[in-house]
Order: sequence, then C-alpha cells, then structure tokens
Amino acid sequence: MLAKIQELINLFKENNITCWLECGCLLRFYRDNALDDDIDLGFFSEDFNRVLDILVKHPEIGFCKKWRKEIVLNYKGFQADLFFCDVDDKYLTLYSYYTGPEEGSKCNLERRFRYPKEVYLPLKEYTFKNGITTLIPNDIEKQLELHYADWRTPKEVWGYWDVPIWDKNYLEKNINYTHSIKEKTYKLTILGYPVKSPSEIQHCFGMLTYGLQQEFNKLSHVDLSVYKIENPYSIPKDIPQSDFILATSWGSFFRNKPCIDIIKSKCNYFFSFLEIPEPCNFSFTFIENPGRGLTKHLVIPAPYYPKFYTQEPKEPKSILIDHLDTILIDKNVPEKNWDSLDLTKKIYQWIEPIKNEYKIYAFYNPWHKETLSFIPSYITPISLTNFVDYLKFISKMEQLINPNLGTYPYTVLDMLIMGSRVLTPPGFIPQYQIDRFNIPTFANQTELISELTKPLDFSVLNKNIEKCTPMNKVVKIIDTKLQEYL
Repeated sequence: MLAKIQELINLFKENNITCWLECGCLLRFYRDNALDDDIDLGFFSEDFNRVLDILVKHPEIGFCKKWRKEIVLNYKGFQADLFFCDVDDKYLTLYSYYTGPEEGSKCNLERRFRYPKEVYLPLKEYTFKNGITTLIPNDIEKQLELHYADWRTPKEVWGYWDVPIWDKNYLEKNINYTHSIKEKTYKLTILGYPVKSPSEIQHCFGMLTYGLQQEFNKLSHVDLSVYKIENPYSIPKDIPQSDFILATSWGSFFRNKPCIDIIKSKCNYFFSFLEIPEPCNFSFTFIENPGRGLTKHLVIPAPYYPKFYTQEPKEPKSILIDHLDTILIDKNVPEKNWDSLDLTKKIYQWIEPIKNEYKIYAFYNPWHKETLSFIPSYITPISLTNFVDYLKFISKMEQLINPNLGTYPYTVLDMLIMGSRVLTPPGFIPQYQIDRFNIPTFANQTELISELTKPLDFSVLNKNIEKCTPMNKVVKIIDTKLQEYL
C-alpha cells in the first residue's frame, strides 16, 4: 500500500500540482509510523479543476464523489480523501463534510477549520520512517496540536468538536455531492433580488432569483454568491471577484456604463438571464426571435420555479383583468400613447353585459391607488401584494384578460402555468407566446364576450405547463453553458 500511496503523490507532483499529507494520515505517519485506513491529501483550491482533469485522463483511478471542496477516490484498493484549502493573508482554511440529521446518511453539512497561515506555509518536504516522501505543513507539530489538541495520546474516538481551530460560527447546509467528475468548479455571483423567505418576494425577478439560488446551491461544484440590485442604476461595489456574473433583472441597468464597468471588473465572463439579449458575453433569454443581435444568446422558454405554482380548483366563472399600465395615466403624455390605459378602461366597459353571470376581478397597483377610480363597481379590485400571495389568488382564476403591454408579461405566464385561459388584444403579447400557448385574441367587445363565454377545456389548459421550463432544468442549461467557458 505504501508504494501505491507514493504513486498517487507522485502523479500530482509530475503534473505540477502541489499536495501535502493531511489530517488523520499525517498524524498516523508522524506519530506512529503506521498506515491509516485511508490517505488524506491537502491541495490549494485553485487546483481543483486541474485535479479533475487528471482524474479524467486516468480512468483507472476510481472516482467516488466530490463536494465543493473535497474529492473522494478509490486508488488501487485504498480510499483517498483530497481536501481543497483556501489561503488568505492570515489563514489556511480546510473544509470537511458531515452528515446532517435531516438527510440520513448523506454528508450535507460543510464545516471549516482555520489554521494560522504560517503553520502551513511554506510547505516543506519530509521523508517519513516508512519511506513516504511528500510535502507537509511547515510546523507539523503545531498543526497536529491545533487539529487534535493532545495529539501524542491515541484516542479511540475523534470528533470535530475537539478541534481547537474548528470555526464554530461557520456551517453551510445542504452541500450536495455528485458522482461525476465532468463538472469543473467555478465561482458564480447572481445579481438580482435575493430574499430570506418566499414571503418577501415582490415580483417575477424575485421569483427567478430565488429559484436560481435554490437550484445552484444544489450543485457541489458551484461557489455561489447572490447580491441585490437596489435600483436599475446601482450595482453593488462589494460584489466578490467571480468567474461568472449572472444578472437577472429588468435590463435597464445594462445601458448604464458605470454599472457595466463595475460588473466587468468583477468577473471573467458576464451573463444575463432576461427577456431579451443584452450587451454581455452571453444571454439566456425568455423570448424567441427577440430581434436584437447584441450578443450571443440561448432561449430558455417560460422559466419558472415549480415550488410556487400549484394548479388549484378554480372559482367557477371567474375572470381576472390584469392591472393598468400606470405610467400611462400621466395626462401630460400624448393621448396617442395611452393605448394600454384606454383599452383597459374599454375592457371594463365591454365586460359589463356578463357582470351578473361571472365574478370579475381587476388588479390594481397599491403604489398607485389613483387607479382604483377607473375600476367600476361591478368589478372587485385586488391589490398587487407579495408574489406568493399573488400566485395563490390567480391560481383560482379561470380566465385572465391581459391589457398590459410588455415585452414579457409574467402574469400571462403565471396563469398559463396554473391551467388558466388567457385572452389578449393583438400586439400586447409577443406573437411567439401567442403561438406557443394558443392564446386567443380579441379586437372588440363582441370578440371578447364570445371568447369569455366559450366552454373551458382544462384537460388542455393544464398541459400548458409542459411548454414551460422548470428551474432545475434552467440551471442545468446555464451550468452546461458556463462549463464551456471554463
């Protein structure tokens, strides 16, 4: 076994990858001149992908699993644990993975151990009495003291709680492992609208941010950070240096050069996750045939986070009219630009003949309560609140009338996902979306009433969700593209 251990150490050395003896193996070799039941090797975090490349080239090495900062191998009959360490001005930090009670036998908790940098560096070469030659920490006895306290006295049981340099304030949960060596690790920063709980989500981009964060957190090879965009012209200056920045928001901040300069200075590659392509390295877009050639892009149709969407029993003969485009209420705006506002008010009037047969609701924006005055008494006004409550309400609606002009009206998508029928005037929803979901259109009162009173086939409507992209698939698509850039 000693020869096999030296072979593995030499393999990394021959490929100019620094590694050293670590943890229990270091203790047993140094104190007892004896073999442990496995071999523990330390590496620098920046060599993680290079180690994966070696494993791909040497299929005879039995790969077992990997976490964010650890790889487990089966090398010619013995187990090898490879620990990847971060180094800063003060500390060398080693990460390890433990079983969480909520996950049974799955190692899903990440803890860390922080050593004074000078205890490890510079590493020094050492030949043990058993003949193994490798690098070891600069002050090996201090390292063993910090890791095992009374390291000279053998113990039957050792626990991380006995380790003096265990960082008790650090614990990352749900760090999943993978059985694949194909994915390379990378640092990703998402710019969007992070929240502590779903109840704080205010809009569709909050939903997208939350879904992206939840799914990327499941990928062991992704070191994820999420930062909030306070407004369209303010990018946080304290965002970390990353391999990739992925922005999901309204696209207006892309037209602000200082914001773009900050983003580009903080990453190797800048990606966006928006309705349309934007001027960055690569865009993931929601809209097919967007008509803008600003950057390379890939369409991910109708992305959504399934956890928030349920197909509830519908309130019989219920109709929801989407909210007014309140920016058009300004009377100083030329009347020719009032199309959305005027049409919404017309729809309120057109629908009056069926007011006794149907239960009619209309959204209004609570920040613009003056829009309430436009809603007639036979329509029940509904305030736009947080995103989760909004989804609960619309899940019970049979039909939606969309008078809201936009590049990608998310209320329409939300209703389609939950098995409701959507109607729209021509030109208010992108044509590809009308075609994809077979959305009927109307141009006058007669056509509107005719469509609203047609029988609903929920066996067909409930299948619209199959034309949308759940967030786990979204993240798989994005991850695959990011891997191409590494």
